[in-house]
Amino acid sequence: MKKYFIAIIFLILVVMASGCTTTNQNSTKGYSANGVSFEYPNSWYLQNLTESNVTTVQLSDPDYNQTNASKGSFAAIIVGPETSSSDLATFRNSLRSEANASGVNSTTSTITIAGVSANATTFTGKDDSGNQVYLQLIDFTKGSKSLIIFLAAGGGANIDTAKSNFDVIIKSFKVE
Repeated sequence: MKKYFIAIIFLILVVMASGCTTTNQNSTKGYSANGVSFEYPNSWYLQNLTESNVTTVQLSDPDYNQTNASKGSFAAIIVGPETSSSDLATFRNSLRSEANASGVNSTTSTITIAGVSANATTFTGKDDSGNQVYLQLIDFTKGSKSLIIFLAAGGGANIDTAKSNFDVIIKSFKVE
């Protein structure tokens, strides 16, 4: 009986120890440049492009890169001078028109990001293969900057996981 008791205690200790050593799947990296900062999933790739006075930060998950953009999650953050807000509005309206013409459902709302109100347009639907597609376009102006955040997931990607990863970016987003 004593030997079973010791075996059970040992088994409990092993189970407890294994539970304490799991890796954090939600670890993040930080980005801070060009007047913006945010966190993003640790496994994602980042590319920073600056042309003239507009910066584009592109983020993508490993699936997106490994499937040549046919599956996975992608985010683009475009930061330009406040004077470019009319160009950003034109871009937003163009995306809305294209989505509506293709039969994709869209909803528009206002969210708070970086301490200001932002326009958020969410597009949902299915691609040609029947996979769920999720796109969100967030645009706002803060101080002397106009910003667009474009979030996309599809091609069989887990949309709930993608939204959770997008929330990491949105909730941590700051404009200097």
